[in-house]
Amino acid sequence: MSLTEKYFETIAAYLQGLLNAEERTELESRIASDSTLQALVEVVKGWLDEIDVGQYSGVEPSVHALLSRQLKEIKAADKNSRWQRGITTYDSKLLPVPEGVRPATVDVRRIKMQVGDWQMDLSLYPVSVNSYEVIGQILDCDIDETLTVTLKGRGPVLTSEANRFHLFQFPRVATGKQTLKIKQGRRIIAVVDLEI
Repeated sequence: MSLTEKYFETIAAYLQGLLNAEERTELESRIASDSTLQALVEVVKGWLDEIDVGQYSGVEPSVHALLSRQLKEIKAADKNSRWQRGITTYDSKLLPVPEGVRPATVDVRRIKMQVGDWQMDLSLYPVSVNSYEVIGQILDCDIDETLTVTLKGRGPVLTSEANRFHLFQFPRVATGKQTLKIKQGRRIIAVVDLEI
């Protein structure tokens, strides 16, 4: 099944209770039989939690840009089952900061991702024109042993050991495409593609 923006809009309407009984039943049947559609429903739930539904018309172009990214990430996750792939649920570069969150005094970018059963929150603090400090936390993770997080982009591979709260930090990360890998021992358990 081809996932289009129309499907995205239909899922958003479904989650907001705006579909009639026939539309809802048909969509629920499709969701039950399509793992990609199931993943998209979870992603849409995530961003609906982050924005006020009344703000939707003002952020619609941003929502569609986030949707496009999410669809690529969902397709990448479906292609590779060796490890969990991260799917962006919120990016302050695209969507406004949620109600009740105090804006930072510097231009901090916040990203939330769904990585299997976990969530990962990232905060990017500008260090220079071309670099950021990246602080992240893996939430809902019940792994007791130390996790290692690596970040690979244009330069050398950066490594950070997550603490017991699954917090990790990279003091200076160059802008551009980055691949973040979470390792348990020597085994990769999750991969996240980022644009910093």
